[in-house]
Amino acid sequence: MARDLVAVRVTIGLRPNGEADHPDLNLLPTIAASGMDWSRYIDQIGIGWVYDVTAGHQEPGDTPVGQQHGVILLPAAVADEALAAFAGAPYEAVALTPPQFRNFHDDKGAVRLPAEKGDQEVLARIKAKRDAGTTLSQDDLNALDPTHREPGIRRNRKRRWNTRSTDEDVNVIVKP
Repeated sequence: MARDLVAVRVTIGLRPNGEADHPDLNLLPTIAASGMDWSRYIDQIGIGWVYDVTAGHQEPGDTPVGQQHGVILLPAAVADEALAAFAGAPYEAVALTPPQFRNFHDDKGAVRLPAEKGDQEVLARIKAKRDAGTTLSQDDLNALDPTHREPGIRRNRKRRWNTRSTDEDVNVIVKP
């Protein structure tokens, strides 16, 4: 059964030591009551940070230099706690709609991920066959087709939210 999660976007600044100043999710009552660190809680219940890699601490963009947007996917009750706790400065937490999150993920968060991934061992074997003048088998040809399930070159399914959400069995919902 798909997990229904709310996308919460926050502004992440820099601390004086240069490290990112994330909101302390361990302060949220539901996470505190779980007895887990927020990072373990998110790995089990939600999806961790998706960062705007097109602008951030060093480059101007949708956020001023020294800041960056990040989105975390949370169950509705925890999202309500996060939105209440981190609504004002400096975090400016807001809930995103499903289309807003999809656009953020695809155009800001995953935009620098490669479109395809390669199994280097399989590709090296195919290259060796080609270099030796050996005819490639159907399995080899399938491995060179990113749409085929054969190990080799594969589409990176984490690059687009439509495929990632299917693989991770997640629905982004509007905050109830």
